[in-house]
Amino acid sequence: MNTDNTPTGGFIPPHGGYRNLLSFKKSEIVYDGTNTMITLINITTYLLNQQIKQLEIAFVTEGGLKERMTKARLEERNKNK
Repeated sequence: MNTDNTPTGGFIPPHGGYRNLLSFKKSEIVYDGTNTMITLINITTYLLNQQIKQLEIAFVTEGGLKERMTKARLEERNKNK
């Protein structure tokens, strides 16, 4: 210890070189990975919401599966007459 009661070989260097510490580098990797995952989740949620909106529009305008199958079957019957 120095005469002013500060440790000489402390955990964080006195010049602020904490960026070179292994624990800081690991925490940066975890932080970046977490942000990447959150971004991917947000993008996926947005794309799924867009798909659901388009499916709703298609359902309203074109009908459901049974309605489309019935329409196709009736068109085929009328075409063969």
